[in-house]
Amino acid sequence: MHRGSVVGTYCKHDLPTTTCSTEQRYFTPDNRPFAFDVNGTRFRAQHLRRHVVPLCAECARAHGAQVLLVPNGSPFILARKTRASKSCARTSVRSGLAVVYANLSAARTSFVFDGGSFVLDGGGRLTQMSPQFCEHLMVTDFIAGEPQAGACADAGSTEHQVYQRWCWVRVTTWARNGFPGAVIGLSGGIDRR
Repeated sequence: MHRGSVVGTYCKHDLPTTTCSTEQRYFTPDNRPFAFDVNGTRFRAQHLRRHVVPLCAECARAHGAQVLLVPNGSPFILARKTRASKSCARTSVRSGLAVVYANLSAARTSFVFDGGSFVLDGGGRLTQMSPQFCEHLMVTDFIAGEPQAGACADAGSTEHQVYQRWCWVRVTTWARNGFPGAVIGLSGGIDRR
């Protein structure tokens, strides 16, 4: 959107079929590229998946992109963010393109989306990262297609991330639905069922 008007729409072309996603059952993939300019910087919206990363970067460069814009909605799993950042960094280094990875920040039933969006420069180096498990607006300035350095939130230890995940579920799901509380079984025994 620009100044209150929709100037373009991008639909995913690589629809996953996993235990938590059945998109191929309901949607048709869209293979049309979506690129746009903002103040002289050319962006290309691209859903990155490991097996199409080289093709994505090649395609984006062919359309004159300087920055890959990666909208994402992956549920939180420990170490997934590390895998995503490594995948984006490889893409950035191979293509020379900056990457903006914008991840969903929400919780619903059994899925928790942790946010933690980040920006990489054309050499795969982290220039900015938003905090996890909260709604956050991150503004990035680009000069000649390169992101300028900004604040990088610390994800914290594994224990901290797990704790923050539970707090985020409480705020976004339990409180909004009026639940007075919950009982969480952590023994690993019969209460897991």
